[in-house]
Amino acid sequence: MARLAVAWKGPLMTSTEIYVSLLEHFARYFDATDRGDLDELAAILADATVVTPSVETSDPAVVRAAYAARHPAPGRDGRRLVKNHATNLIVDGPDQIGFLTATVYYTRVEPGDGAAAITTSGRIAEQVVRDGDRWRVLRHTVIPDI
Repeated sequence: MARLAVAWKGPLMTSTEIYVSLLEHFARYFDATDRGDLDELAAILADATVVTPSVETSDPAVVRAAYAARHPAPGRDGRRLVKNHATNLIVDGPDQIGFLTATVYYTRVEPGDGAAAITTSGRIAEQVVRDGDRWRVLRHTVIPDI
């Protein structure tokens, strides 16, 4: 399998290694949102411009407040009150600078009237670059579809 030489700090990776590590990256992101772990989310999005339909910001305080409003901590019994499910990872790039674009579909499930309810669904697109053992997010765009 060919190794991709892109402008990141870290070892060269095969396309399979890139794909698998981005799956883990998004799994950790959605796990942090489901747990309402604002510190973990801040670490994942530390270098990112975050774009939603209502805001575009690089201000960590604004990002933190936006996530705090939408992602509650688990209940006293430990049950998570929000579940996000991600599928369909697509990786494009690298571009001329060496950045990758990684996009996943997401579905958000919350308690409904007697049963779980899908409350939104869409895509998250990230422009990322490898930085040591993690993906540094440069741009994080939330695209609600439903």
